[in-house]
Amino acid sequence: MICIKCTHNDTQVVNSRMNKKTASVWRRRRCPSCRAVFSTYEQPAQNAYPIVENRGSKCTFSIPRLAASIQTDMSPSNDQADIAYALASTTAQKLLIDRPRSLTSRDISKVAYNTIKAYDPACGVRYGLRVGVLRPANQPRNKNPGRL
Repeated sequence: MICIKCTHNDTQVVNSRMNKKTASVWRRRRCPSCRAVFSTYEQPAQNAYPIVENRGSKCTFSIPRLAASIQTDMSPSNDQADIAYALASTTAQKLLIDRPRSLTSRDISKVAYNTIKAYDPACGVRYGLRVGVLRPANQPRNKNPGRL
């Protein structure tokens, strides 16, 4: 890591802690050249998120795509896009904490639903109904889930 004060190329890590609630690491660094001390936060790159299996096909998990999906169910507001992105990022962090071997779109939908519901219950219901996590009260259960 390059020093932010003198641009020396090799700083030393003097303290490091994993965050229990998010998939990030806090590090305290010291420059041997100028003795500056600074902190860094490390998070997995977006392409490090698990692969999603969707009806047999595979694709990379995308925070912006999830944010766009969440935004369609939100009430109009000036900061709607920012809130949707924050909810999608929180969902991604929760998924990374669990670190499943394979991840389905249904798994993502369930975690996203619970995240959205905690922030805005009405939006959570709209999202849950649209993605199939919830079903309308008047819709009967399918007795043979493998068959339509």
